[in-house]
Amino acid sequence: MDVIYFDPRQTSPERDREIEDRLKHASPSFDWSVKNQARMHHRNTDPPYKSVADAMQFWPETATAVSTRLTASGTLDICAPFGLCDLFDLILRPTPTFESGRRAIFDQRVNAKAWLSRYPLLKIIEVPHSKTAPGSPEAAWYSRQEAD
Repeated sequence: MDVIYFDPRQTSPERDREIEDRLKHASPSFDWSVKNQARMHHRNTDPPYKSVADAMQFWPETATAVSTRLTASGTLDICAPFGLCDLFDLILRPTPTFESGRRAIFDQRVNAKAWLSRYPLLKIIEVPHSKTAPGSPEAAWYSRQEAD
């Protein structure tokens, strides 16, 4: 289970491990992975990210660039910088960042995670994504209340 957050004040990997340990203790049946997106640009050699939504624009696959958060009012917000169509249509496609220069990383992830054998209906689409990321990363958030 991946947990992402953005806190530029506490960017040490040790903080992520502390949160993982707490989650593992509370729910040991999940394989927890916690990453503060405020520091992940270093590993990925990208410009500094401004938020979770901004960081997700630099993820390798459109269908995995999806997150949810529980708001204070109890509603769920969904962040999907590349939309939800690829996820629902079982399409695996590189994001614009990974279409050419970083394509090898996309291909390595697909092979290492064995997605095509684990999910036989999944298909890789080579055509570039028709929807580019929104101009403002925060525009990628969809609220359940907005959908009503």
